[in-house]
Amino acid sequence: MQPEDYRGYLKQMHPERSYPSYITGGGPGNYHPNEHYDNDAEAMGRSLDNNNPYPGAAARRPSYFLHKLDPTYKNSVRRNLQKRQDTIQNVLKVSYMILAFATIFGFACMIVSQKLVTYSNLSSTEMKPTSYSDDVIVIWEEPKEKSEMIPVPNTPKGHIPMDTRENDIIHFLQNISPATLLVKNSPQNRALKWITQDDPLKLPSPKTSTDAKRVLQRYALATFFFATGGENWVEKYGFLSDKHECHWNEVSGGFFHGAGGCAEGDGQTVTLLSLWNNNLLGKIPAEIGHLQGLTALTLFDNQLMGEIPSDLNSLSNLSTLYLEDNTLEGSLQSFCSEKNDIKIKADCADPFPKVICTCCSCS
Repeated sequence: MQPEDYRGYLKQMHPERSYPSYITGGGPGNYHPNEHYDNDAEAMGRSLDNNNPYPGAAARRPSYFLHKLDPTYKNSVRRNLQKRQDTIQNVLKVSYMILAFATIFGFACMIVSQKLVTYSNLSSTEMKPTSYSDDVIVIWEEPKEKSEMIPVPNTPKGHIPMDTRENDIIHFLQNISPATLLVKNSPQNRALKWITQDDPLKLPSPKTSTDAKRVLQRYALATFFFATGGENWVEKYGFLSDKHECHWNEVSGGFFHGAGGCAEGDGQTVTLLSLWNNNLLGKIPAEIGHLQGLTALTLFDNQLMGEIPSDLNSLSNLSTLYLEDNTLEGSLQSFCSEKNDIKIKADCADPFPKVICTCCSCS
């Protein structure tokens, strides 16, 4: 329907109404000077709105479809939708940027705080002589990032003066195990803790040769116990008990088991260490070389591993050495050149043996 026909239709259907001149008499585009319309459809729709005989919320505007057909209206709707989408995208971009900056700032603060804590710890824990109270014993632990050792005070049960007995024992054993004595949870460190704090005998300070020999012997056997998983041995034979170490043994089936044989010497020196087939698991510690009185060392049929310590060469009285049926490595060749009368058994029978020994009974 053309605009002229539509204006005539309005006058026929509603003669009682009065229409403005720009609806009834004007041609296309001849609108009221105070109104601004893009086309005739918008002008006619606005006129119907102003003369709606059915005002109220429930009445449908007669110009509803005319506005929907108006291309200007459609363009306006598109522009509004585009502006809304642009606004949402801008808000999301700003939010993502704020979140990224906050995350980066948090990581930076965390790194800086860790550096500050590390520097403060390094500056406050130096290897300097430190005075402790009388009831504190110093056990040392190896730090994770530095090679130096950090003193950690540990207060045992009861009153144990640090400046006498324990201090003397620590200084004495530092000459025996200089590299491992103060490393926390090493077999040597555990043996030190046991002999200074938990040993029921509470051996005296090693100020005399007799006391020093006793402390060294008990310490070497305790280190061997911890190094070979003594907690999981089939039989402990009294190890780490309140008995003299000469009595850490028993005789079963006519065979000697444990540590002892002191009757053959001065009554105080261990000469036999026999722990075969007893679920020993670990490495033979170098401290075993300080059991100078040993004449027999039988450790076969266990789960010992690692390098055979060269400290065994210092056992000048050794006449029996059974180490077969383990996974040990190394050489026993020094015994072949120096002690031809020694009985040695080792795992040296393979084409490429891990134990080198030309005078051994190989298995």
